[in-house]
Amino acid sequence: MEYQEFIRGIQAAVEDRLGNDIQTKIQKIVKNNNIKLDGLIIMDGVGTASPTIYLNEYYHQFSLERTIEDIAEEICDIYEKSREGVEFDVDRFQDFERAKKSIAFKLVNREMNEELLREIPYESILDLAIIYYYIVETRDFGIASAVIGKEHLTMWDITKEELLMIALENTKSLLKPKMHHILDVMDKMEAASCREGRGMVREEFQYEEMIEEFLEDFDKKVMTVDMPMFVLTNEYWTNGAACIFYTGLLEQISQTLDTDLYIIPSSIHEVILLPLNEKIDMEELDRMIQQVNQEDLKPGEVLSHHVYMYRRTDKKLTM
Repeated sequence: MEYQEFIRGIQAAVEDRLGNDIQTKIQKIVKNNNIKLDGLIIMDGVGTASPTIYLNEYYHQFSLERTIEDIAEEICDIYEKSREGVEFDVDRFQDFERAKKSIAFKLVNREMNEELLREIPYESILDLAIIYYYIVETRDFGIASAVIGKEHLTMWDITKEELLMIALENTKSLLKPKMHHILDVMDKMEAASCREGRGMVREEFQYEEMIEEFLEDFDKKVMTVDMPMFVLTNEYWTNGAACIFYTGLLEQISQTLDTDLYIIPSSIHEVILLPLNEKIDMEELDRMIQQVNQEDLKPGEVLSHHVYMYRRTDKKLTM
């Protein structure tokens, strides 16, 4: 069965299971780093937030002899679970004085997201772009959210600069920063990789290969007990690389550790902090990052191909 026929078959099977009150549509969606996926959107007409369920991976499962009926049953189960208590309040979203309390920011690679950035407000910094999203709800397993587009600035009658100031102020309290020693992360790897969330749909978290790759290379060169590594993210471990632009956070960390810092952009969800050390070559770090991005991360998880540096003297992040 060809891919387009498979998509139509899944859509029909889902509609048949969920009944006449449900409508579905297939929409091409541009994800982070220009990853284009076919999303099945399920609508019940009462404003309940429902997931966009991406069908591309399901087609691969279908090619391995999984049936359309089995896949449709799983999709319906995801939809039903997503409806438990997640309400998208349209009135709140349209009223800026209420909506602004739930606006946050995250980081993406600017060059890899040129198509997306044409449609949304953003702020350039280094090789990154700060983009904005509205948090519908936070739970233990993740965040339900919606990206803010240019049309929302018009609806709210605000400027891009105002949006940036609001997001910078909000995010550090909505998504509190967390720093973990990397060995503690390794100990809890299995639990972390089972976290659910990433917006409306679970995506498997690929920490283990990435962190083990870094540890292996550093162990060969400069990694010792006197050179600790830390993982910086937020409490939901989702889009946590944004923490590097929380006002005053890197300054506080560097003062506490009494060292300038290398910031290794290990993914959009976290960064690795490493004390500055003359034994470490930045070009070699860049090569390591690029290798890990290519071999161990999903394409949509990549944040940058370059290491950053934070110096206490000028309190700036540089490449």
